[in-house]
Amino acid sequence: MNYYLGFDAGTQSVKVAVYDEDMNCIVSSSSPTTLNYPEPGWVSMDVDEYLALTIKGMKECASQMKEKGLDVTKIKSIMGDGVICGICGVDKDGNAITPYINYLDSRTKEDVELVNSWDLDIFGKETGNPEANCMFPAMFARWFLKNIEGFKENGAKFIHDAPYVLAHLAGLSAKDMFVDWGTMSGWGLGYKVEEKCWSKEQLDILGIPEEMMPRIVKPWDIIGHLTEEIAQETGLPAGIPICGGAGDTMQSMIGSGNMEPGQAVDVAGTCSMFCVSTKGIIQN
Repeated sequence: MNYYLGFDAGTQSVKVAVYDEDMNCIVSSSSPTTLNYPEPGWVSMDVDEYLALTIKGMKECASQMKEKGLDVTKIKSIMGDGVICGICGVDKDGNAITPYINYLDSRTKEDVELVNSWDLDIFGKETGNPEANCMFPAMFARWFLKNIEGFKENGAKFIHDAPYVLAHLAGLSAKDMFVDWGTMSGWGLGYKVEEKCWSKEQLDILGIPEEMMPRIVKPWDIIGHLTEEIAQETGLPAGIPICGGAGDTMQSMIGSGNMEPGQAVDVAGTCSMFCVSTKGIIQN
């Protein structure tokens, strides 16, 4: 029997679980995250806490497997999902040099109003989102560039929480950091949803350097392998393939069976959403 390890880097917790080939959950672990409120309307988190909690959960799952007499060397891959509307900035080594800001934060309210005052058609045509919103990572990126001292000089990439964790499990530096198709859509602005690529024109309008955007991968692409260091920390074997992973919203839609145009799912989670599948961008 082969096994597959996955984690969810969520708003309120990090969950790690191992499943068998029949999709049975054989072991699992969960740890709460920390949310900080430095100013009214601001919410900050720490991607290194996400990394530490994921490693902790992996270690606990490995221990549980051994207690059950299950072979951890049969784990064939590692993947993770995380919050699509949230980013941090990293240096050239891939280490965070900004807070992690997500959809709960409203510090970009005035900048959102400014961007929307431009009344541009390109956002709706290329992303399906005609207006900026406080929850969009594109707006957080603009905030980092304007307000984090030295970030323009030392910042290398913008990255989401789950890709940050996956990249560190694989020992990647900033130049190899990535985002999957689904998580990319969390940016709200700055990309072409139907072509699954960044939009240079939008990024130029927003003042976001294209070279600071992570490379785009498929969710099932192998982005690296578990390092010896993390293997020693977790009790798992080094060299396990690590996949690109996916955004939490996309994973929950698949899990809910929302996979055809016209289907819908009502999500009553930390972020409440009503999600409808379509064949493409629909503009009124």
